Amino acid sequence: MQIAKDARADGFELRPELLPPTMQLSEVQNLRLHLEMFSSPPIYSTPHSIFNEGRFECEPLLQALTEAHSLDCRLVKFSPLEVNL
Repeated sequence: MQIAKDARADGFELRPELLPPTMQLSEVQNLRLHLEMFSSPPIYSTPHSIFNEGRFECEPLLQALTEAHSLDCRLVKFSPLEVNL
């Protein structure tokens, strides 16, 4: 993140598949503190879609919103298609 800040980035996009799968509360808090150095709030970008075969799926939406909230992200970006990780 410091490299992005030094390059004058004003925000950061978090991808859950690039974060440790078992982040501890202290690690989440530390990440949130580092994200505060950017002028724009972080974006949470999930590889999951909220549609399955053209039908709205509530569970991926709720899970992504919960994860985004824990990282203090105000925007969530979803994939237009489901990606199996």
